Amino acid sequence: MKFKTIYILFNAVIVAAFLFIFLLPLALLGQDYFRLFAERNWIAALLFGVTLILINGYFAFNWKLFRLLEREDWPQLTRHLEEAIQRGGSLRKGPCRLLVNTYLITGNTTPIGALEARVRRDRPALLKSLALSFGLPYLLRLQEDPEAASAYFGALAHEPGASDRGWLVWNLAFSLMRLKKYDEARTELSGLLGQRCEPALRLLAVYLLDSLAAGHPETRESVDRERLALRRLAGPAEWQRKLESGGGNPQVTLLGPIIREAREWLFSDRADARSS
Repeated sequence: MKFKTIYILFNAVIVAAFLFIFLLPLALLGQDYFRLFAERNWIAALLFGVTLILINGYFAFNWKLFRLLEREDWPQLTRHLEEAIQRGGSLRKGPCRLLVNTYLITGNTTPIGALEARVRRDRPALLKSLALSFGLPYLLRLQEDPEAASAYFGALAHEPGASDRGWLVWNLAFSLMRLKKYDEARTELSGLLGQRCEPALRLLAVYLLDSLAAGHPETRESVDRERLALRRLAGPAEWQRKLESGGGNPQVTLLGPIIREAREWLFSDRADARSS
């Protein structure tokens, strides 16, 4: 359904519902009671009108953005967001996250570094909210520059207030493994299993930790216990649905090949033999 149609239907339904509720006393109890009802509830009607104006104002202000998203016109959307940020009025979480995702969709990750530098300079507190989004290019360049990835995720993975800290910790551990710092990676992943995290992240943590368990009985015991718990959580088909949906997290899409390997490992005979 087109955005314009949704917008018109939204206004029609909201206004119709309000008129039905507000005019119902007139139909049921007559004009005299309705006059008394209106005198006592005019503030509610005023608040409704102001709220409707604010909502429509928000949609009107962002109309071009919504239309570009509807058309999936990524080049135009990129230019629109870049211009808004250059004007200085949109260095906020929503527009910055959307611009980063648009860069990723178009495969143009180079400008993400410049946007990260702008956020660090002008709104450093915003970096905590967008730490995972700005970290995705570091993952893409992990094979060429694991030091940069380790430095970036190491600075934010345990920073109080950082969003998606579980994913930041996993990214840090993955970077440390690339640098052959296996003991540090093992420590990060073991700590991650002691936290509450979403199934996809937990599976990836156990999968990486399995490759670091040789010669470490406590780690092996932890991996076997977590693997059994994850197998009991859902069957292969349900796990596939969970992981393919992604939950709106672009990193799940980025790590698609590793996630498929982890899902196959979860139910593989090879993993059973290693555990025995």
